[in-house]
Amino acid sequence: MTGYTASKSLPGEQTLSRRDLLKAGGALAGAAALGHVAGAEQVAQAQARRIRWDIVSLKPEGAGVAAHPGGEASARSATGLRITVTGTGTFLPGTPRDVAGGGTFKVATPTGSTIFDGSYRVTELLYWQQDEGTAPPVIVADRIGGGDPRAGLAILRIAYPGGAEGILIVSCQLVGTNPGVFEGVIATHSTVSFYNREAPQDEPFVDANRTIFHTVSS
Repeated sequence: MTGYTASKSLPGEQTLSRRDLLKAGGALAGAAALGHVAGAEQVAQAQARRIRWDIVSLKPEGAGVAAHPGGEASARSATGLRITVTGTGTFLPGTPRDVAGGGTFKVATPTGSTIFDGSYRVTELLYWQQDEGTAPPVIVADRIGGGDPRAGLAILRIAYPGGAEGILIVSCQLVGTNPGVFEGVIATHSTVSFYNREAPQDEPFVDANRTIFHTVSS
């Protein structure tokens, strides 16, 4: 093969000096930097969208039902102990300690006798994954407020009275959501895992074990 001399150019081709090449390189680097900044800003804006979670109550309205805050959800342990929680709160994805909210809880025996109860507060966001989905047609009104409803799963660290800690998993499935996403809650209290969530019941209707997420202003 023939050799290549950098100082030569093909017919009709403009020869670029070293200064021209440096200028061009600087311009490309600047454009890349601006693109990186713009991309980072888009990510930051997406993460800055605060998420609200609720355990909801469905109340009759018009030809369907309306979603309201103030519902309850339950889960059971391996021995049949049952935890029932209420709750609402917000978190900022990407900022684990930027959380607010909490609710009440009650732990009962398999026969329904209350062992202890109280309130809890959310202290940290451990995991959040949004999923696609839309509200079912039977929900004709959303009385919770905020932005559009969202499906997904949030894992929250919570604090109970007396220094006990636990985990609250809030999971919401809407129409079109991945079928592997469950609806309801799972919780722990100290070393006890209430892993067996109670599913929503439609027939006959029971107003319990339903959740929702919304995007709200940051």
